[in-house]
Amino acid sequence: MIITQLQHFLATQNSKIRTSHRSKKAQADTTNAATLVAIIAALIIIYLLFLPPDIRQEILDGNSTNTTDSSSSGHNNTLLNERPGHLSYLPVNEYTHDLPAFSLYKITNSETIKTQNPFMIRNAWFDKSFKRVTFKINDVENTDNLLLSFRSTTRKGKLTIKLNDAIIYEDHMPDENSPALSLSKDLMQENNYLDFEVNGVGLAFWATNEYNFQDMKIVGDVTDLSRQESMVKFVVSTSEKYNVDKATIKFNPDCQEKNSGILDIYINAVTVYSAVPDCKVLNSAVIPTGLFETGENTASFKTNKGSYVIDNIKIVTKLKDATGMVYYFDIDSEQNKLIQNSSKSAVLEIKLVKTDEIKEANIIVNGHTTSMRTDQDLWTKTLQKYWLMEGSNYIKIDPKTEMDLAGVRIDIK
Repeated sequence: MIITQLQHFLATQNSKIRTSHRSKKAQADTTNAATLVAIIAALIIIYLLFLPPDIRQEILDGNSTNTTDSSSSGHNNTLLNERPGHLSYLPVNEYTHDLPAFSLYKITNSETIKTQNPFMIRNAWFDKSFKRVTFKINDVENTDNLLLSFRSTTRKGKLTIKLNDAIIYEDHMPDENSPALSLSKDLMQENNYLDFEVNGVGLAFWATNEYNFQDMKIVGDVTDLSRQESMVKFVVSTSEKYNVDKATIKFNPDCQEKNSGILDIYINAVTVYSAVPDCKVLNSAVIPTGLFETGENTASFKTNKGSYVIDNIKIVTKLKDATGMVYYFDIDSEQNKLIQNSSKSAVLEIKLVKTDEIKEANIIVNGHTTSMRTDQDLWTKTLQKYWLMEGSNYIKIDPKTEMDLAGVRIDIK
């Protein structure tokens, strides 16, 4: 049809040009006009060739492509278009995590730090032999009262003993059993050494000063602080993490206040309590809600003094009120007529992030409830006409499982 109209247009223009212009200039203008019209016609034909076959056929037949009711009437038929994201399901309004009881205390034991096989030292004109004994202190700060002891059945000359180059003994040994020699903590380090030496014989070239050593050992009091700290674990769900409104830790310490030190409590390595607690009563401390992690969490207890038996430990989280997701939308008079007085309806579409789990929710539209239960990524529902009204409307999504929503739409279709 469009080709016929184009041909008619070209014939009419040529006729007008022939009858109205007779001069050479008119003939030139006619040629130019005809050429322009031919170019336009060629461009239109090329445009039609590149259109999809169905659209090209509609244009040639004189029909226009049908559009949505909104474009033909100039009206928007999308009532709601939102992207909610994650929706949590809260079956309870409070969680209580019960943690096991434990004891905090320090242990100090007398331990043998070093033993040494028998050895001898001597000093003569032509024979000189001294001895260095090395030993290690794993925890210098918590090792006290270090003592050196040994036996010597051969004792001739002045004995000198050095700890890390500092003299701790310099004398003749009168008895077989040595006195308990104190090893100063101020001289101590992680890696240490003892030097055993005897003085020379002077001009008595025929003599030898010597000592033999047996049953040599170093003992000390070692304090084990590992029992002054304890850590327990608890699990927080995704719903709990994102909906905690208030959190507290409660505990009952059995202790003696006059002998008790500061008790430190950490949640995921962050301090939430540091004080001397009230013994044999329930204590509590507030936990910042942002400390929790989805999955495994830790609660650590540590003291620097005294003994504690801590029981009745609870971490209580109070959750926010579960209100679901609510959206409001307006229906004007034209949209209301389409819904109420025609074959069209308001259709709800919910797009879900696809998982293998079944997702459930109650959908409430202006107080009317329907249920969604699906394992697909798209759920649709034609809303009853009497659920909707002209003016303000609302839809509420009340989840019964955890879910992620990619979109919520209501369209007039």
